[in-house]
Amino acid sequence: MEIWRPVILEDLFRVFERLEHGVSVLVCNAGDKDIKDTPAPSSASAGTPRLGLYSSGSTGEPKLFWKDWDRLKRGISYSQRCNGWLWASPFLPWTFAGVSVGLQAWGTGGGILSLNADWEEDWRKISVYSPDAVSATPTYLDLLIQNEAGAECRWTPNHITLGGEPLRPNTGRRLARRFGSVRFLNIYAASELGVIAKSPRVDGWFDVTQLAARFCRWRIEEKRLELFREGCWISTGDQVDARDGMFRVNGRITGTANVGGLKVDLNRVSALAESARGIRRATAVATSDSLLGQTVRLNYEIDPEHEEGVVESGLKEYLRAKLPKYAWPRIWSHERVEIGNNAKRLSCDT
Repeated sequence: MEIWRPVILEDLFRVFERLEHGVSVLVCNAGDKDIKDTPAPSSASAGTPRLGLYSSGSTGEPKLFWKDWDRLKRGISYSQRCNGWLWASPFLPWTFAGVSVGLQAWGTGGGILSLNADWEEDWRKISVYSPDAVSATPTYLDLLIQNEAGAECRWTPNHITLGGEPLRPNTGRRLARRFGSVRFLNIYAASELGVIAKSPRVDGWFDVTQLAARFCRWRIEEKRLELFREGCWISTGDQVDARDGMFRVNGRITGTANVGGLKVDLNRVSALAESARGIRRATAVATSDSLLGQTVRLNYEIDPEHEEGVVESGLKEYLRAKLPKYAWPRIWSHERVEIGNNAKRLSCDT
């Protein structure tokens, strides 16, 4: 087994070549703690090299998992139209999302360009290299186009892959409006489970047949998605809505506040806030309260095309009409919602 610490996505190409030569590789962040005692991959698949990655998931604690190289390669999408494409992505090279986009570029004879949420620099790279495709979180791409003023080109890729976090309908509409007829692919995936579902829609909904195609059994219990694999039920840790043969991911199950003994679904509050007119992004979080134990705080960003005062009053009126009184946000914080690790939306409670 070899340990590699890639710095940019292009470094993964050398990792893939080592795997092709039958060598198992552990990919990790150069800043990770000492991992010299990391156990080698199991020999469940005799003779098959494996790729190791760390995932923090929702716990924040590093979690090591291994992927069979042959199984990873089966995830490459081959088509004549995408051969040789230059991909661009802000995903980190030691994450499952980064490996996935790097593998797609490598497997189809293309190239890969690392972006880093330095908007001026990212637009400079896009102007110079004009990537054919991009893979990013919805939040990253939304902020990228929000910072497009002054860019040297009007860039329109051939393809956009979205993933890493739930796609909100308002964000999807903004992306569709900016990129017009570009082909979108929204991916719902987890490091440990791989790709769970794909959809060309930009409203966040997936067809349940995607679940049936990848897992022999699945179920949604109290809005919690569980998948049956290797003889047992595995929770995705995600809360979902389901209707008319479709499902949509709202966020992590942990998004709950206890207000005076009553449970408040913070994912629902966030989603409702983002459906209000003039709200670009919103995140509801639980905050301590000496009387009630916890209350809801709403951090939100207003679309610059709308008047701040009108949007704020409309947001409060809208949420108070949609939510029970105990779920109303008690703290309203107008601030810019930035992105954090691996280009995902930065949690406002961190």
